[in-house]
Amino acid sequence: MKHALCVACCCTLLAGSAEAGRSVRYALVVGNDFGRTPPGVVLPELKHAEEEATRLRERLVRLGNFDPSPERTVLLAGKSREAILQAARKVAEQHKADRAALGEVPTLFAFFFTGHGLSGQLLTATEPLTGPDLAAIFNEMGATFTVGVFDACFSGSLDLKALAAKGMTPMPGFNAFEALPQEVIDAQGTMWFVSSRPDQVSYEDERLGGVFTHFFMEAMERAPRAGFGVTLEEVWEYARAETQRYTSNATRPQTPQKLIRNLTSTGPLYFSFPSTRSAVLELEANVAGRFLLRYESGQLSELVVKEAGRPLTVPVYPTELVLERLGGGGQQHLVLRDRDAVRISDAQGWSAQGGLGSRHSMLAAKGERLEGLVLTREETAWSGLVDVGYQASWGPTKSEIPTHGLGAGFRLDRGLWQGRIGYALGHRAEELSTWSYSVQRHSLDLSLGPAMSWSRWRLAATLGASVAWNRVAFDDGERHTDLSWGMAARAEVLWRVLKGPMPLHLCLRTGLLAERSKPVAPADADEAWTLAPQLMLGIATELF
Repeated sequence: MKHALCVACCCTLLAGSAEAGRSVRYALVVGNDFGRTPPGVVLPELKHAEEEATRLRERLVRLGNFDPSPERTVLLAGKSREAILQAARKVAEQHKADRAALGEVPTLFAFFFTGHGLSGQLLTATEPLTGPDLAAIFNEMGATFTVGVFDACFSGSLDLKALAAKGMTPMPGFNAFEALPQEVIDAQGTMWFVSSRPDQVSYEDERLGGVFTHFFMEAMERAPRAGFGVTLEEVWEYARAETQRYTSNATRPQTPQKLIRNLTSTGPLYFSFPSTRSAVLELEANVAGRFLLRYESGQLSELVVKEAGRPLTVPVYPTELVLERLGGGGQQHLVLRDRDAVRISDAQGWSAQGGLGSRHSMLAAKGERLEGLVLTREETAWSGLVDVGYQASWGPTKSEIPTHGLGAGFRLDRGLWQGRIGYALGHRAEELSTWSYSVQRHSLDLSLGPAMSWSRWRLAATLGASVAWNRVAFDDGERHTDLSWGMAARAEVLWRVLKGPMPLHLCLRTGLLAERSKPVAPADADEAWTLAPQLMLGIATELF
């Protein structure tokens, strides 16, 4: 018989080598196409067991937040009993070391076996794994929760249409409730999922592989979910229903079963997390320490290791969580929304200043607070700036658009928008073959457009309208004045170079001006449109 044994428990966080913001769950994934049988018993090799184990490990890492390191999520394909037991001992040692570093956090251990099972034993490349062997693995790990899932298939070459065993007589397979010692079955936090009733055969399908294993893995991604992840119960319900439907349609019904013992946690046990981490925690450069994230009822925990000297951004799920500073630094309860960004700053020297168009407001704490740290959320706010700078334009010959100018403006930023009103004083002088002229210009312009902040940068794209009063003087002493108006499309970059009560920014603005004006010389054509590229360099400071 083929069995996929899956044991899963709640997650544990690791010290030191764990990536910041990544949870670590312990898993041993074993796949054996070939199983050594007793004398006189011949079982054909399976076709999918080892490949299933490989895919299962990948899915555990990608969807289940299992750590990708080989010390904590181990894949064994076609290995012996001794190799499996040795790997389990190493995972148990890693688990104990992590618990010593982190304290009594909830832990998850997952043991998956996919291969032949016979007479209460799991077949390996050498001696079989027995019930006492498995009991020793679970007991040595000492995890908070254990879950067993058994998928039994007698033959590795079954007809796709009928899912039949090709005339082979089913023999007694591995039955969790009979093979494992009673103290393991009844242990606290024990959950077992079995692919079929004791009087049924579980199947390996030519296309799907182990039917229950296939739908168990599929459930990690497709099962309906109500929270930020897929609970183990939701995985079970999906795998059970789909297994029954598929095998019943093939007239070979397979009825999965479950057993749950002594669960003490009141929260959901999340097993898979196909949703996006759409919120972030931003730890500033001067923050250092080791932090533990506990989502909802602690069923998913993650370790964040932060070194001083550089900022760190940790993607997180938008839900309720508790952030704890390990080593007695307190904890704080958070409720994160989609696209939230929570900044963690050292309390000394902290200010509410955010990017342009936003500010950082302190989060209200429920109960304890993180000692010496301030947690803030960036919120939309008004920012007002004044800027001054040099402006250059490249208008065509005999136009009133000034070549050089000085400008000043007042701008308002809020969230993703920016508006500006500006004044400019410009000058242009040209000497032609038979005459010359000069222009003094006073202009006002109003612009509006979207803007985006990133770190110390603010980028904007605006459309604007302007009106100008032009005083034209000719070399023969004649003078006249006129009004012109125009429209402009501009792109702007602001770079904050100084922080403090009045932050200082460097600004670069470039664009294209389209102006409708009268000709400089009266003898020229009537009023017409003129195009001129523009460039402005300046500085800006924040008023509020």
